[in-house]
Amino acid sequence: MQQTHRLMSKKPLILLGLGLSLGIFIISLLILRSDVREHKQEKYNQLETIAQLKIDQLSSWVNERLADARFHKDSPFFIQEVIKFIESGQDPKLAKIITRRLEIVCTEYQYQDAFLTTLDGRFLVGKNRHGDKLIDTQTLLFIRQAGQDRQIHYSDFYFCPEHHRIHIDFIVPIIDDQKQVRAALILRIDPEEYLFPYLQKWPLPTKSGETILVRRDGDSVVYLNNLRFQPNSALKLRFPLTATEIPAVQVVLGKVGISEGKDYRDVPVIAYSDAVPNTNWYLIAKIDKAEILAEVIKQIRLTLLVIFLLLVMVISSLVLFFNIRQRGIYEALYQEAIRVQQMEEQFRIIWETSRDGMRLCDGEGKIIRVNPAFCELVRLKAEELIGKPITVIYDPADAPPES
Repeated sequence: MQQTHRLMSKKPLILLGLGLSLGIFIISLLILRSDVREHKQEKYNQLETIAQLKIDQLSSWVNERLADARFHKDSPFFIQEVIKFIESGQDPKLAKIITRRLEIVCTEYQYQDAFLTTLDGRFLVGKNRHGDKLIDTQTLLFIRQAGQDRQIHYSDFYFCPEHHRIHIDFIVPIIDDQKQVRAALILRIDPEEYLFPYLQKWPLPTKSGETILVRRDGDSVVYLNNLRFQPNSALKLRFPLTATEIPAVQVVLGKVGISEGKDYRDVPVIAYSDAVPNTNWYLIAKIDKAEILAEVIKQIRLTLLVIFLLLVMVISSLVLFFNIRQRGIYEALYQEAIRVQQMEEQFRIIWETSRDGMRLCDGEGKIIRVNPAFCELVRLKAEELIGKPITVIYDPADAPPES
C-alpha cells in the first residue's frame, strides 16, 4: 500500500507554542500576584508578632517592678529594719544590713540604685552607684506624692539633670504601724542597661527593622528610647501631633495595628503599633517599605526566571518534536526517492535492452519515447520519431482505401 507523507506546517506549531507560552505566562503571573500578596501579609504578621511580643514583655517587666515595690511596701521585716534604723539615729550596723539587702535587690532585679530617703528628699541609706546623696527635683516630687497618698509611684522615663542620664524611679512609701510614712524607698532603673538594648533587638535579620517606644506629651509625641538610625535621641526627639504621616503620631491619636507612613527619617515604612498595658507608652515595630519591596522584587525575579525556563522548555520541546517528526518524514521521502530511482533504473535497462520494439505516446497520439528495438523495427532514428504522430511509422500504401 502506498503511503503519503505530509510535511508539517510550522504555523500550527507556532500557534501551539504561543498558546502554551501565554497560558504559562498568565498562570505564573497569577501565582506571582498571590505570592506577593502572601509575602506582604507574612511581613505584616511578623511585625504584629514582634510588636505584641515586646509589648507583652514590657508589660510584664513593669508589673514585675511594681511587684518588687509592693513587696518592700508590705514586708514587715524590711519596714521594721528601716524604722529601727531611723529611730536608732542611723546605726552603722543597721545601715550596713539594709545596704547589703538593697545591693542584692539591685543585682537580682537589675536596678541601678536602691536607697532610702526622708520625705523631704534627704538621703538616708542604700546603694547609690553615683556615690552622691543628691535627689533631683523630679524624684523629690514623687517622694512627696507617695508621702501624701501612701501609694507606690513611678516616674516614667525622665532626664536627671544631676546625673545627666535617663532614669525610671519606683517610689515606695515605708509606712509604720500607725500608718505614718517614715521614709521612701527609691528603686531606680537605668534604661540604657536593659530596656534600650531590648527594644533595639530584632529577632530576624533586617536592615531597617526596629522597635520604638513613645508617649504623648501635650501636643506632641516624644520618643523614649534611642533609635537605630539616630543615636542618643531618647527624650530629645519629638514631633507635633499634626504630623499624622508618622506612625508614632498615628498611634497616640488612637490608630493601632498595621499602618503605613514615614518615620523620623522621613522614609516610607510599614509599622504595627499598639499601647503597652498599665503604662502611657506606645510601641511601634516598623520596617522600611524598600526592604519589603526588595524581597518582593527578589521573589519576582526568581518567579520570572522560572517562567523563562518553563517557556524555554516548552519551546525547546515543540522544536524538538517538530524536528524529529520532520526528520522522520524526510527520511521516508528519501527512501521513497531511492526506491523510485531504482525502479526507473530497472525500467531504463529493460527499455534499452529489450528486443521488443516499444514506444510511448501522449494523449494526442504523439510519440514521446521509443527504444532502440523500435527504431530498428521501423528503420527510423529516435530523433525522426519523437514528437511525431504515430502515423509516421505507417506506409501510405498500407493505408485503408477511402470509401
